[in-house]
Amino acid sequence: MRIGFGGISHETNTFSVVKTTTEAFKNDRYTEGEETIRTFTGTRTYTGGLIDEAAALDIELAPALSTIKGPSGIIVRDCIETLRDTLVAGLEKLHADKPLDGIALTLHGAGTAEEYPDIEGEILRSIRDAFGPDMPIGVVLDLHGNITDTMMKNADILIGVKGYPHVDEYERARDM
Repeated sequence: MRIGFGGISHETNTFSVVKTTTEAFKNDRYTEGEETIRTFTGTRTYTGGLIDEAAALDIELAPALSTIKGPSGIIVRDCIETLRDTLVAGLEKLHADKPLDGIALTLHGAGTAEEYPDIEGEILRSIRDAFGPDMPIGVVLDLHGNITDTMMKNADILIGVKGYPHVDEYERARDM
């Protein structure tokens, strides 16, 4: 079994006057491809949980884009479109190289961008459009994410962390 994975995670503070840019994501955590495996192996993060569970189940993981920006202002339109398109194109390339059996995503659930009030729904819609209704898509989310109809329509499973502080990201990712 081969699972494509990646994520775009941002907790948006709509009261901030400072907009979030692509450079802000790149200056926080931004990895593509095998760099994601090297960076997150052995960590108690969402991605670390996915890596460990895949290894335990003998599942091949195929990483695309994985980026996280800590809480900050609304994401600028060009940024979210670039990140979304990079993630989708990365997953499509992985699928073209060798078919994927599913997609696992680490999102946040409280992301907002200019013209995209529901970035998670937009990301999921774009991936669903690219891969069709038969591709299983699972998502792990922060506990205070906003679950929208668009997210539910375009994902097969949505799992939120249970603990505050967020001490169970690793375990919830392994549940996916």
